[in-house]
Amino acid sequence: MTLNPEKNTASGFTVDDIHFGIGKAQLSKENKEIVTKAAKILKDNNKLIVELEGHTDKTGDKCKNLALSEKRAKNVLKSLIKAGVPETRIVIKGFGSAQPKANNETEENRAKNRRVSFIFK
Repeated sequence: MTLNPEKNTASGFTVDDIHFGIGKAQLSKENKEIVTKAAKILKDNNKLIVELEGHTDKTGDKCKNLALSEKRAKNVLKSLIKAGVPETRIVIKGFGSAQPKANNETEENRAKNRRVSFIFK
């Protein structure tokens, strides 16, 4: 994982998203590798703060999706803390299905929306 300058924004920059299965909040082995790389970036740049934004696809109940998006972000937070990142440098937000990355018309696109995004500031 590297910092991605083409995704640079006024408030920070993003890196690869972590993706989840339908209705799942557990991190896969691949997701844990992304967390390890993100933790290294944070430890190497001790003034950075990361905002973890949890998302879901649009299927299911909106309230349950909001809770699931928050749970996904919290699980990533726990993994970053376990990797040695101070909790004070991590902010989490859950958006449910309110901010899709792709339309929700196909399973492939819904899979893109089941994610936690890293925003470094």
